[in-house]
Amino acid sequence: MTTEQPEARIHYTLDGSEPTAQSPLYTEPIRLGPAKNTTCVVVKARAVAGDRTSAASVHSYFFDPHIAARFSSYVFSLSTNPDNLYGHERGILVPGRLRALSEAQHPYLDATAHNANYKGRGREWERPVAVEVFSPEGTRILEQAAGLRVFGGVSRHALQKSLRLIARKSYEKGHGKFDYPFFPELALPTAPRPMLAFDGLVLSNGGQDLEDAQLRTPLLTRLAAKAGYLWVAPSHSAAVFLNGAYYGHAFLTTRVDDSFLADALHVSKGDITVLDGGVRELRSSPKYPHLLHLREITDFRRLAEACADRPMDAALLTAVARQVDVDNLLSYYVAEIYVDNRDWPDDQNNVRVWRYSGDTTLPLPELDGRWRYVLYDLDATAMSLWHGMQGADAPSLARVMKKSPIFAALLTRPELAAQFANNLCDMAFAHFTPDKVRAAMAALDAVSLKEIRYAAAHGAYSPPGLGQKIMAGRQNILRFFEERPAHMLHELRETFGYTELYEVSVQGRARCGTIAGENPVGWYFVENPVIVAPLLTPTVAFDHWEVNGVVRRGPTLAVSAQDAVDGRVRVVLATRPHPVPFALEEAYDQGALCGFTLRNVSDAPQSADGLYLSDRLDKPRKYRLKDLTLQPGEFAQFVGKGHRHAKALLRRNVNFNPRKGETVYLRDAAGNILSSIPVR
Repeated sequence: MTTEQPEARIHYTLDGSEPTAQSPLYTEPIRLGPAKNTTCVVVKARAVAGDRTSAASVHSYFFDPHIAARFSSYVFSLSTNPDNLYGHERGILVPGRLRALSEAQHPYLDATAHNANYKGRGREWERPVAVEVFSPEGTRILEQAAGLRVFGGVSRHALQKSLRLIARKSYEKGHGKFDYPFFPELALPTAPRPMLAFDGLVLSNGGQDLEDAQLRTPLLTRLAAKAGYLWVAPSHSAAVFLNGAYYGHAFLTTRVDDSFLADALHVSKGDITVLDGGVRELRSSPKYPHLLHLREITDFRRLAEACADRPMDAALLTAVARQVDVDNLLSYYVAEIYVDNRDWPDDQNNVRVWRYSGDTTLPLPELDGRWRYVLYDLDATAMSLWHGMQGADAPSLARVMKKSPIFAALLTRPELAAQFANNLCDMAFAHFTPDKVRAAMAALDAVSLKEIRYAAAHGAYSPPGLGQKIMAGRQNILRFFEERPAHMLHELRETFGYTELYEVSVQGRARCGTIAGENPVGWYFVENPVIVAPLLTPTVAFDHWEVNGVVRRGPTLAVSAQDAVDGRVRVVLATRPHPVPFALEEAYDQGALCGFTLRNVSDAPQSADGLYLSDRLDKPRKYRLKDLTLQPGEFAQFVGKGHRHAKALLRRNVNFNPRKGETVYLRDAAGNILSSIPVR
């Protein structure tokens, strides 16, 4: 280690603590070496010259006889003063002072009922931490000071805790987010809500699935996301080291909170409200005080009471739809019921809703001010050991309807019961089929199973036989989804009197019920029609449908068993070319001047009003075009934010500066990319 100040002395630590003038003095190279298993050594160093000190430099070094092949996941090295983790007064991972006080005051309580340091919440129980993240190949992809808390509910009692990392500018100036695309599914241009940076991250110990399959929540939320459910957290995998000690495997995720939602929707965090509850009532919290949200809480409670006491007539349905996104509610209940969540529904546990309360001109339906449900914590599902390995034949719908007045009342409307049943049929025949479950499991295993097995064999907190429990739990998941369709269809028949099924197959890129993609196929009860709609790219326009050879007009199509021939409805989508009329050209960054050109490449005048320009994949609506019509071949020149260069005269200023290596995007109101060009 070196310093540019010849009079400075370098002091260092190897235990995670912050180096001071009293720490060991660096006088010669430090000899680091491997231990029995994978070893991590965290070196923190600081230059001291008189009363001046430098910022601490942090770097973790890993040793393993097979280090090149050791990891398949991200590697997180977290370091802080040991007292922040294990100290009696301040340690957040130990029972500590709060346990001692609780035992003295309430000696009769069960151990898990006592208070403890690791149950602490809020900023009081947040500790500073140095975060380093490495790729499986060993490249350091992030190094940042942040905050560290224990995360979760019941899982806090486990020896290995779930950990929450919080980015704040108060820890490191200019770093209010973890600026790295940790989740590939959110970093694609085709992602519904691209996200490349995060206010917080969670290293989940697996919760109630910790000593079972260690898979359920990331697996099932990933399947739900693929099925089109937007309000779920992404997931990846991580090996975790604390102050150099191996802590175990964790699933990397993030909270679907106001920060996440604001970033996803490109609105102010202050205009997002996230409340627990959503079955019979909504619950306030320190972040969302009761008095400030009294009207929302009262209105929802009255709505639930009305649904419990009155028939679901048109007026009550209108009242429900005014407060709650009914389509979202039905999709949410379908997902929870199909996976048989036994730790739900309960306003005190695992139910969360959000709404937008601001003003906006953005064309997003989610900004209509209604409540929508977050799908999270699916640990106690799919034959979970936590709830006694309830089989796939366990009744779910009747149990949930008894607890959920709004949901139960909605299902008394035949058209909503049909929508719910169609969605559930899509789960059984398309979204959660055994093949889809195996494929999603394999994708997660590719980045996590190696570390899960290593942790089970070598982790200090892993009980004997954990590896066998994990594999047995995964077999139970597969068994559950092999058997689940027959039992869910039986329950639908028993509840609503449905009878036989018919098939709907679509040729073309379309949505059939909730099944979206190329050539979707679904099965539905003959009593229920299903909606089919085209999924069009910007270069394709709708022309007509053919239903068993009969032409139908109009993009939204309702088909039913009456259209079936031998139990099948065959739908063909006919389209016609619709070229994009605009193209981005000549994107440049010359330092003092940057910009690009937008050209009308069609043979007719074209208005660009309502289109959007951006230089960020995760911020698609940075600049809204207005009052711009281009003749065939005509172009408009744009320059970056605040440019006063002479060449910028008579060019339009956008509110961003395209830089070399970035990409400029042109999008429509729905977020589809119409054109893009790299900046040179």
